[in-house]
Amino acid sequence: MSSPSSPEPDTDSGERNQSEEVKPDAGFAGLIQNAIRRLFNRFVSADGLTVDYDALFSSGEYRSYELEFRQLTDFNPLTLELREERLAFWINLYNMTGLQAVGTLGGASSVKDVKGFFERKVCNLGGIDYSLDDIEYGILRGNARKSNRVWKQFRKWDPRVRLSLDSPEPRVCFALVRAVRSSPSLRFYQAEQIEGQLHRAAVDFIGNGGVIIDREQGTMSISRIFRIYSRDFGGDQGVMRFIAGHLESPDDAGCLRSRAGKLKVQFQEFSWALNGAI
Repeated sequence: MSSPSSPEPDTDSGERNQSEEVKPDAGFAGLIQNAIRRLFNRFVSADGLTVDYDALFSSGEYRSYELEFRQLTDFNPLTLELREERLAFWINLYNMTGLQAVGTLGGASSVKDVKGFFERKVCNLGGIDYSLDDIEYGILRGNARKSNRVWKQFRKWDPRVRLSLDSPEPRVCFALVRAVRSSPSLRFYQAEQIEGQLHRAAVDFIGNGGVIIDREQGTMSISRIFRIYSRDFGGDQGVMRFIAGHLESPDDAGCLRSRAGKLKVQFQEFSWALNGAI
């Protein structure tokens, strides 16, 4: 698999999208996304790293969202034809249903303490159930398989396989929030801005601790996300090329390009504690 080319930064980075409505002609998909956008705007911190769960679930906005959410059972996601529409819709739905699932944790200190957290049903679209893993591995990653399985997320007879992206979008790893402190920032994504938004998400994640290069020590500490998604990036070399193309420091980028095979690579551990993190 060839390494994905580094996207050119969009002139509209998506920084202002939090205040914009999804176009009304997007139909029901637009309605549910507008409801999600309003919740993110009010209850997620400006940096996208924390959420006020208590205020979120007790709010009138959330009750309004629940009304829209129940209507997903009558929505056919195949009506989302453009790749950009599908990316924005499924990323936003993953993140919102993930927050809802966190609201059911009770006394658990992290999602790691909840057996099958990512495999449990979180939504029903068109009469078919979906888990967080179904959305991530089955749809956004082009029907990939988890590392501990020999089969793909959707079997060939599964009707949901028609929703899988023709090719995985590796940058979704910087968009999907997994309710741990080491998750990417939570953003609201829009189809017409998705390229610039995903590029910005990758640059921000890498620059905010996802990749740390110590040129003097000759070491490189990178998020474990890159190991999980390595195949989507085209293997280890693809990961390194992608990182080099998204480092804002020219010195770090130059170091990685010239010394990639010599740097000692260490993978960071996930920080599972919640404490208000998303």
